[in-house]
Amino acid sequence: MPANTTLTKTPYALLADAANIETAVKPGFQHLEKYAIPRFSSTSARNAAFSIVSPEIGQMCYVVSLGHLGFQVWDGAEWKEFGAYTRTREYTAYSTSHFVTNSTLFDNVPGMSIPVHEGVWRVCLDLHYSTQNNDSTDMGVSWTFPGTTSQMTFGGAYRGVGSSGDVDNSATFGHDTTFERISGDVEIEIGGTTGSDAGFGNTGFATFNGILYVSGSSTDGELQLSVRRRGTAGDVQVWRGTVMTARLIAT
Repeated sequence: MPANTTLTKTPYALLADAANIETAVKPGFQHLEKYAIPRFSSTSARNAAFSIVSPEIGQMCYVVSLGHLGFQVWDGAEWKEFGAYTRTREYTAYSTSHFVTNSTLFDNVPGMSIPVHEGVWRVCLDLHYSTQNNDSTDMGVSWTFPGTTSQMTFGGAYRGVGSSGDVDNSATFGHDTTFERISGDVEIEIGGTTGSDAGFGNTGFATFNGILYVSGSSTDGELQLSVRRRGTAGDVQVWRGTVMTARLIAT
């Protein structure tokens, strides 16, 4: 009869066992597979392998086709990306091009969306922006997200709408106090940032930090940044380098 190792209880042959190499080593190899991190070329290859041998909770594998998201963990019902499973994954949206709109209706900023689902998310936005006519053309900033009962709380620092003149150390700054907003709720109004001394590339920065509560089952969707023009006609612009991040902190 084989014995078992102390840590993983892997069976191994004893001198007294029958001299059959397959009988001696096969149980040990099969047992160790669930402690290894097998590598698969695709999700279909992974699924095919685990249709023969059922995965156990906490078991890991790597799927090559998924790249940096390839480390997967079985949670008892489905394979989840390692960072999502451990709640360490930070999802990032990054603006790689200059976006301009002069519409009074909200336009989605290309690239500035993050997939979210039911749970509590920590969200940060570093907005690199400008408007054409200083404080007479303000920018409205808003977000949409899934779930009719979902809510988001945000605090932020940004150029106040009452500011006038160039962006310098005397410019006033606003702070958002509109909490528990629903998707597409009351916008945040940011003052203009043009002028000969208006900072780097005649642009300014605004920073927002908050918590998004996505409630209800089947609420998979997108957290989307949107902007619009307010006041006097003119362009409002979101510049390359704007970054939005979200990390799941509770389910």
